[in-house]
Amino acid sequence: MSSGLSDLRFFPAPRHLEGTGFLGHARGRLGPVLIDLVIRRTATGRLTVVFPTRRDASGREHPLVRPVDRAAREAI
Repeated sequence: MSSGLSDLRFFPAPRHLEGTGFLGHARGRLGPVLIDLVIRRTATGRLTVVFPTRRDASGREHPLVRPVDRAAREAI
């Protein structure tokens, strides 16, 4: 079983969201798990990856998947 991200596909954002910074989402396999990542462009023009979260009853977000450290985040 591979431990890296494979079978990566990109799905562009709908046209009506083009001006919001949302470019689309990427889906890939991480071993036996499918993972979706949101791709955005910041107000300064930098590309960024948004990792999936869940929101608890009080509205706080908790990461479901995240890089283990800054180096991993920058590599992605």
